[in-house]
Amino acid sequence: MSDGYYEDEDMNQKKSVTIVVMGMVLMMLGGCFTNPLRREPVAGTKRAESLASGYSLLKHIAGQEKEVGMITWVKSYEAEVEKLLSEVSDAAGELDKWLDSVEKALASNGVRMNAAGMPEVEVWARKWIETRTRKSILGGQKARSELVMVLSQAKGLEYMAALCEGIANIELSDKRRNKLQGFAKRFEELNERAIGLLAVRKKENKKVENFDFERKPMRDGYDEKP
Repeated sequence: MSDGYYEDEDMNQKKSVTIVVMGMVLMMLGGCFTNPLRREPVAGTKRAESLASGYSLLKHIAGQEKEVGMITWVKSYEAEVEKLLSEVSDAAGELDKWLDSVEKALASNGVRMNAAGMPEVEVWARKWIETRTRKSILGGQKARSELVMVLSQAKGLEYMAALCEGIANIELSDKRRNKLQGFAKRFEELNERAIGLLAVRKKENKKVENFDFERKPMRDGYDEKP
């Protein structure tokens, strides 16, 4: 066969490869399959919806927790409790600010953080719990107010840590995943401190109860000497 034949065959093979590559590019742009190099979610996909809901819920909670330190303006707690609340407020504030940048990054790809996606009854239940907790904190005596506050923080911090880890598991961006895991670790540590404070408060309350019991005279004549 002539050299021209082989040249034509090579040219046809190159054209075939080019067509295949172009087809793959068009398929990726059209969202037919996931690009392994992609680091941003595609709007309209299940992953994008999950990220939007997760980040929205995390943003909502962070916005609440960053204000928790303000309770010390109207309530005086033990120094270690006030320190915990201050650190929780700082951590939540940093998370809230970082989530603003995440929201912009997602929006640039058509993914909107617009709703937490919770059922209406769950939204109602959360508001009911928040109202009840706020009433106990603001209206109760110092010991009870402090106990309810630390308990609510222990629960909230655990939930925030879990949310951060959950979102990190489906996050495509390595940078955002690492940031989320960092926040998760931070909230876990604060949660452990809150649990430690609860244990201390429980022991102290037990001592007070025992002391009060010993001081009270026995009834029905049993306290009288024979």
